[in-house]
Amino acid sequence: MLNMPDATKIDKYLGEQIIVLDAVRFTSGFILHSYEVDEVKLKTLIITTTISDFKLLDSVHQLKEEMSTLAPKSLEGSCTIPIDHAFNVKGIGTVILGVIKQGTVKTYDQLKILPSGKNILVKSIQMHDDPVNESKSPTRVGLAIKGVDVDDISRGDVLLFP
Repeated sequence: MLNMPDATKIDKYLGEQIIVLDAVRFTSGFILHSYEVDEVKLKTLIITTTISDFKLLDSVHQLKEEMSTLAPKSLEGSCTIPIDHAFNVKGIGTVILGVIKQGTVKTYDQLKILPSGKNILVKSIQMHDDPVNESKSPTRVGLAIKGVDVDDISRGDVLLFP
């Protein structure tokens, strides 16, 4: 799996990405940063985290070069779903969209949303507008969830098994 915060500036959004990647214990990946970001400050920020060994890149060209050398990793393991979007649906409640990066999610699974740490329940799953009882990586899903409001969810938050 490619784990990569996009560092255009050192701010709370970058901090949240670093916290999430550290919380799920990612140890390899890339940080693509702009020329405006002080690389020394960025290294200082991540030195005590599990992402301290991430390779720092400053161009998309470098990223493409690095990605071409990667070997595929297993899609099996504990469920990990980075969140792309969250919204309310009348009669359904909170719905999130994301891609299952690893593992399997099933209806009625109990998951945790990071970085908030709140527990959620998967009420239903949709793939390509069709209801399903389970979905495996790598698949884009819509999950109707219970336990957190849409206002408490941000793009880049991650769902995983507690």
